[in-house]
Amino acid sequence: MALLMGPEEQLPFADIALPTREFSQRQLDFERETARKLGEWGHTSDRAHRLVLAQEAHDIIVPLNAEIAADSHIRALVDNRSALTDFMMSLPAKAAICRMRMSAHEDTNFRWHIGDPNDVTALGTAAAYCDIVVAEKRWGSILRRSAPHLTAHVLSYLRDLPQLLLK
Repeated sequence: MALLMGPEEQLPFADIALPTREFSQRQLDFERETARKLGEWGHTSDRAHRLVLAQEAHDIIVPLNAEIAADSHIRALVDNRSALTDFMMSLPAKAAICRMRMSAHEDTNFRWHIGDPNDVTALGTAAAYCDIVVAEKRWGSILRRSAPHLTAHVLSYLRDLPQLLLK
């Protein structure tokens, strides 16, 4: 189990700096713009899911296209919307991040805050690969709804950690 904590300026390992406020603000603006678009287009859960999947697929589209251009077997994995969805959801961290963002964007009352995009990336990645993740109540609840797809046990209270470690 790894525990990451440290001063506001940097994480305690390898002098890796925390994201800048500007970077966090750009991510927050992106999520708020996503929510605005969904409201403008007529909000539905399906539309929220499809938009988040399209946004998340954007990160891997260049390498995918390069493989397809090289006449790779990958073409069948992304040949249609259903196949692309299955492919995206087969990537553990990407799937956890997608599910967290989808869940947030499904809820028209969800309000994004400055640290939320960083939480999604860190918690989604951890939940996909770690044994235990401790998250604040809101993200913990969202992650627990995806429990069948995750490796991690998700807790929202540190006081529950010793009992889980004894199992």
